[in-house]
Amino acid sequence: MKKGSKKLLLIVLAVFAMSSVFVFAVSRHTRIEAPVRFAVTVAEGTTLVKTISCYDPDGDDVNIVVEDLPTGATVSTQIEPTPGYTDPDLPAAPTGAKWFTRELTWTPSFSQAGDYTIYIHATDTPGDDDWVKYEITVTNTNRPPVL
Repeated sequence: MKKGSKKLLLIVLAVFAMSSVFVFAVSRHTRIEAPVRFAVTVAEGTTLVKTISCYDPDGDDVNIVVEDLPTGATVSTQIEPTPGYTDPDLPAAPTGAKWFTRELTWTPSFSQAGDYTIYIHATDTPGDDDWVKYEITVTNTNRPPVL
């Protein structure tokens, strides 16, 4: 397969106060062209947890990089799931595919209301890559006065 001709499948599982599963396949994009693959609204002081998963259909190692994290947001070290990893809610990976995950966690402070864009970049060892972005809107949380 020539460089740039394959696709990576990135899958996002939302764990923040909802049971939806977001599944998407992406074509090669640059950071500038990155399509929005997930949008969520979260209130200040509420924790958002997302598992970012991807697999490489050729079984190549993949590095997932998360860029432009807001202050206080963290991303776990990359985890390589056990061989045979599957998820019944996701499309079947081809034989020989290799899965990778990272976990994004963020509890916006009470001064972080606004819109944020986080970029996800996946690159396999031969150098094929792709980008997607998440848009997160943080709403203001009205707190009672303190006497």
